[in-house]
Amino acid sequence: MSQTNGVVLFAYNNAKIDYTKLAIITALSVKTNLTNNNIALLTDASTYDHLKKTQSKSLIDRCFDKIIVETLTHDKNTRLHHDSPDKNFTTQFSNGNKHNVFNLTPWDKTLLIDVDYILGNNSLDRLFDTDYELALFRTAKGLRMELPHHDEQRLHPEGIDMWWSTVIYWTKSEQSTQFFNMWHHVKDNYDYYKFLYKFPGRMFRTDYASAIAIHLLNGQMEGNFVNEIPPKVMRYMDQKDDLVQVNGKNDFTFLSHYINHKPSQDIVVRVQDQDIHMMNKMALLRHYDKLLEVYNV
Repeated sequence: MSQTNGVVLFAYNNAKIDYTKLAIITALSVKTNLTNNNIALLTDASTYDHLKKTQSKSLIDRCFDKIIVETLTHDKNTRLHHDSPDKNFTTQFSNGNKHNVFNLTPWDKTLLIDVDYILGNNSLDRLFDTDYELALFRTAKGLRMELPHHDEQRLHPEGIDMWWSTVIYWTKSEQSTQFFNMWHHVKDNYDYYKFLYKFPGRMFRTDYASAIAIHLLNGQMEGNFVNEIPPKVMRYMDQKDDLVQVNGKNDFTFLSHYINHKPSQDIVVRVQDQDIHMMNKMALLRHYDKLLEVYNV
């Protein structure tokens, strides 16, 4: 394993969500499943202080090989979160500097993983052995292996395809430099691109910014500027789904919410040995102690 290969995680706490705990869970899943498992945590000063006050040094050292602390003033960016069909809350969502990971990563080959994405196998290791310069997920499917709402497939019903910024692999190359620079440009001119691409909502979404950057770099056409991460489908748990039980490493039982909220049509889904984007962060945090136990902490 080369010391120039590694993973980057972000953690910026807000008033409702402890992202340091999420980062620890994701880091433990990386350490368990990948051989390219050097991990750099990118965080801000207040979140880092919280991490040191609430977690043991031995756990922090086990999870993170490098910790990079930035002095940041986060842009106001509120997001509506769901925790089951009947509970929701609004809080700050600090993602405006995500594109800057290109300048901050200590690795030559980098895998950026959001801290609600839990690894269940070693499939992402394969990226480090490809000739890919840049790769993201284009397609996502839920617990029932169904496609998500159209807002998660295209920016507009007749618009461009979504590209998920949940997991991004890149090497230090001209191609990846262009991508992250274009992402920065889109972020700085987000209102203009929102008007041009006709997508909804007020929240800044890095998925939309990365999708627009890819579209522009493809000459505003279908193109091959970026590769798809194999196996080309990102499995996810919706915010209105619930994590019922942690059965062991890489083994989870979920309650899949039926989209029209008919409880009789909710189903239990067991996911084993698969990576999964757990979008209901509060459900994941409810099982924090159990996850530490199964990862032998």
